[in-house]
Amino acid sequence: MIKRKRKLTAQQEKFVDLMAKGYHEGPDPTKMTVMDAFKLAGYSPDKGNAYRLYKDLKSIIRERRDDLVEENQVASLATKIIEDIMVNPEIRPEIRLKAAQDILHRTGHDKPKEVNLKQTVSDLSDAELDEQLSELIESSDNVKQLKQG
Repeated sequence: MIKRKRKLTAQQEKFVDLMAKGYHEGPDPTKMTVMDAFKLAGYSPDKGNAYRLYKDLKSIIRERRDDLVEENQVASLATKIIEDIMVNPEIRPEIRLKAAQDILHRTGHDKPKEVNLKQTVSDLSDAELDEQLSELIESSDNVKQLKQG
């Protein structure tokens, strides 16, 4: 059976997301009530309308929650596989290193270094320009791979 995609308003989208994720900014973040989501989505507090909206969007909320669970399971499985590769001594070191780098990249622990040049290139002397270019070239992953390879 093909489900027709229903067009939701911005408030309905927010309500569905809040209910699907169970998100709550209160004393107990594990308890998202229909009224909590209704208010956070920007609706006027009206219990009757909140529950009518919930009933109307219940199947969409359930689908969104299932999608989130599936995405999380796939991401967890991929991370587990990469971790297994990273610690397996039978796998070539360069592949293990690549797995470790991949985990660092995916978790945001490998942020590129920011080079903040306050001077324009024309303000630099030839020696300063050569030094800056050398540093950039030497820090390049592509250059490192060419040297190794």
